[in-house]
Amino acid sequence: MPRIYFDWAASAPCDPEAAETLSAALKRYAANPSSRHTSGKEARACLETCRNECADLLKTTPETVVFTSGGSESNNIVLTSFLTKRRQIHILSAPFEHPSVINPLFELKSSGHKVEFLKTTSEGVIDTDDLRRKLTPETALVCLMHTHNETGAVQPLSEAVQAVREFENGGKRIHFHCDAVQAGGKTAIDLTAADVDSASFSAHKFGGARGAGILFLKKPLQPLYLGGGQENGLRPGTENLPAVAAMTAALKNRNRCRDDETAAAREIRRKLTNAFSLRPEIVFPFPENGAEFSPYVMSIAVPGLPSEVAQRLFSDRGFDISSGSACSSNDAARKQKIKNPLGLPPRIAESVLRLSWGHTTSPSDADALINAFDEIIKEHHTLLRRSP
Repeated sequence: MPRIYFDWAASAPCDPEAAETLSAALKRYAANPSSRHTSGKEARACLETCRNECADLLKTTPETVVFTSGGSESNNIVLTSFLTKRRQIHILSAPFEHPSVINPLFELKSSGHKVEFLKTTSEGVIDTDDLRRKLTPETALVCLMHTHNETGAVQPLSEAVQAVREFENGGKRIHFHCDAVQAGGKTAIDLTAADVDSASFSAHKFGGARGAGILFLKKPLQPLYLGGGQENGLRPGTENLPAVAAMTAALKNRNRCRDDETAAAREIRRKLTNAFSLRPEIVFPFPENGAEFSPYVMSIAVPGLPSEVAQRLFSDRGFDISSGSACSSNDAARKQKIKNPLGLPPRIAESVLRLSWGHTTSPSDADALINAFDEIIKEHHTLLRRSP
């Protein structure tokens, strides 16, 4: 029996055209793109064509596109570059950022820099008034993700960037970094209009191959590690051309089909929301009181049923769902440093489930998931009734 996949936020199935592109590039481009012979020049030409196409799709220029291994590396390149700063700097961030942002921030803190976290609303978005209050002349870095990887809450990025730029008032620019991993390929992104200084993307979140990502970087940074000078010296090492080519193919597909795919995703979300709203055992941890949420991600909770237990019960029924970010599920250090960063009551926090879907998810998949919830609730009604 085929499994039904509701964990796209962790990793999306590879797009068939991207898989074909990956295979074709593996066969055709054996040479290193840095080699000066004919085969190397052909590989370089393919790499730069991909760079131009990705830049065009993200509304930026090719020289700002750095190919990396994914979102985590892209985030780390930016944040760890600030370890080279000799003077103490002030950093602002949301407390619920991805571990590849949070953990480098704590490394910066341990090196003597001041890291401060912003207040959040009940919807799981930052309080932009709090951002304005906390900006200081020493602030050198602000980190804010585009779309939350566990809740789907879309952060007020434009308002936050505007607040930072107004505070600068033409003075020294504050570096604004955006983890856009959950938005890439799903949301129309104009990096020029966004006015951020850097942004990260990961291919396997939108149907590309694992091992490829994009770092948008408006101006060069001082990298922590060195090598052969690839990617303008920011990401040394032989470029993963086949994965980059597959990522480019997937990004083009998502851009071409975005309107239809987004409409279909909204229908899945509406179906699930309507069904779960009728079941008193299921609660929505983050009320949608005006905030924008991704049509591809939803957080729910079944108080009394721990998320790890629920995940196993669904797995036994053929469903792949998540209890949160795959990158934080084994990250004990992060849990110790920021406990419950979204501020949920303990009984809710321990039972949160993340459902995420994509362009191949069908309405019948959603119906099957709803039925599975009903079965599990019925089987465990005694446990749920005892929940405080």
